[in-house]
Amino acid sequence: MHDIETEKSPAPKKTRGKKIGKEQIEKARRKLEIYKAAKSTINATIKYNEQWFRRRYQEYFKNTDNSFMANEARKNKGEEVNPASAWMFNSILNYHADAMDNFPRANVLAREENDELEAAKISLILPALMDRLDFEKVYDANQFTKGCQGWCVYWVGWDKEADQGKGEIYVRKGKLLNLYWDQEVDDIQESSDVFYLHQRDRDEVVREHPHLEREIFTDNEDGYERHDENPTNSKPNKVTVVDWYYKTKTKDGRRVVHYCQFCGTACLYATENDKELADRGLYDHGEYPFEIDVLYPLEGQVAGFGKVAISAPTQMYIDLISKATEQNAPWSSRRRYFKKKSVIMNDQDFLDVRNSIVEVEGDLENLQPIQTNRIDGNVLNLQNSMIEELRTNTGSTEVATGATPGGVTAASAIASLQEAQGKQGRASNRASFRCFRHIVTKIIELMRQFYTEEHFFRVVAPDGEMAYISMDNSGLTTGEQMNPVTGEMETYERHPVFDLEITTEKSSTYTRMQQNELMLSFYNSGMFDPRNATQSLAVIQLMDFDGKEELVRMIGQNQRVQEQLQMMGNALVEYASMIDELNEDRGVPSDYTAQTQQVVDQMLAGGPHGSQMQGLPITDSRETAGTRKAREGAASAASPT
Repeated sequence: MHDIETEKSPAPKKTRGKKIGKEQIEKARRKLEIYKAAKSTINATIKYNEQWFRRRYQEYFKNTDNSFMANEARKNKGEEVNPASAWMFNSILNYHADAMDNFPRANVLAREENDELEAAKISLILPALMDRLDFEKVYDANQFTKGCQGWCVYWVGWDKEADQGKGEIYVRKGKLLNLYWDQEVDDIQESSDVFYLHQRDRDEVVREHPHLEREIFTDNEDGYERHDENPTNSKPNKVTVVDWYYKTKTKDGRRVVHYCQFCGTACLYATENDKELADRGLYDHGEYPFEIDVLYPLEGQVAGFGKVAISAPTQMYIDLISKATEQNAPWSSRRRYFKKKSVIMNDQDFLDVRNSIVEVEGDLENLQPIQTNRIDGNVLNLQNSMIEELRTNTGSTEVATGATPGGVTAASAIASLQEAQGKQGRASNRASFRCFRHIVTKIIELMRQFYTEEHFFRVVAPDGEMAYISMDNSGLTTGEQMNPVTGEMETYERHPVFDLEITTEKSSTYTRMQQNELMLSFYNSGMFDPRNATQSLAVIQLMDFDGKEELVRMIGQNQRVQEQLQMMGNALVEYASMIDELNEDRGVPSDYTAQTQQVVDQMLAGGPHGSQMQGLPITDSRETAGTRKAREGAASAASPT
């Protein structure tokens, strides 16, 4: 589980009367040391959990190296081997698979009617932007961390050097070991200061800040933490760079977030020293650029705990029983003997099973087999019980992994078990969705602040066609209205606010097929017929499925079109009747009224054959309804939507 390094610090700007100097940095470093001391227990737990994730159990077994290669070497030497089964690791894999199968996506909704166009535009852009930011990779790595550690960090900010200097938003995975905040708060946004440590080559830092060369040392005291088994350079030329975020209030009462990057006592950059940002702060949204996703929360703490914390003791005892079983196996499977020295025989002949006769001189009573006790069956039953306990506690039971419990054959019973098992997955996925909502909110605010130039995206339009659109912050910061006096359009400042609907971007092929079959069943039932719009809307309002709001909108739109067509048809029939009356006065018989009425009726019915599709197969005839419901339950058991 590797993390991503931070970006380079912005180039310093020459300003008068710098507010951040050595004195302020010394105070910040003292506060950092306080935060580090308070978080030392959490960092020790992070390293401990990582050892269990890597299946290293040094504290519980005699040998210090529990790797596969070390065990193989000990086995060849006849030494003790430390078994390390993967039951706990498998539970984290199942949690990760559940999370990735419910990968989130955001739909932006306008709060005001005037903002609907901008909301629709952002909704189209977000998937393309997330692909550009490689968010799925970050989400994937963080879900492993969340399952193991119980919490993970997303780092959302602006990289001014990206996209050929135009700048672009970034979403990165934060390092848990090197993020520090006030441990007496339960929300990182409430901390007065937040520190994030990373390492860079000293030569690179000096190149960017040559005037600070004498103040940048490779042995500075701001310790950068890493996992003990991660490889490092033999001759490091690294320096620890600290990103210091802190909140202040302006004269008008606004809360702003300032940023300072320092190395040792050298200030590399500070927003308060930048005259353009001294009053504005780093980000207009006024929050720290970190979002934390917690699996199992701890009262009064920002961090949580994960699968390792609840399953490590059980995993330890499972492996202890496995170790005892492996030690007993060679003793109980091979018969050994006590032999007195008075017994004379050829030991090689005795051990060679091909010899039918073995010559012995002396009393055979002095040759006795060694009795070895086998592992009791109750011990093995206890191990199986512990395995089931671990799987139950971590939500990775047979049902969750796709297996059928013994004795359960009815499809409806399997579906019920799957629905019950999916509760844990839905709860954790809802927490991830809440965090994702905050991430998207920050992304929109960064668009509002930094998209001063056009950014171009290739998107999929609602009609399925590929489209190319551009995005800048003009629609997020300004608007136009007509001056009632002059009658001219004037520009004014505005701050549109959006609501976010978080749904699941399903990865399951069966789930997509299930959704398609549902729509076909609606069509086959005549629910898309505008003449049945009132009844169809009543039925749909009582149902719950993905895309419900869009379907209601489409049916309502079709109903309005049908009403307009009805009005036009009535007008045509009335005109045809008038023509028939004129022809009758002239003595020319005609029947335009009946012909027009027939055409109008066919048009309103959706064609000469109506709107229903007869005989459309919507399910596989080989799959029963009960089995199909069971499969639907398995596909959506962990979905929070």
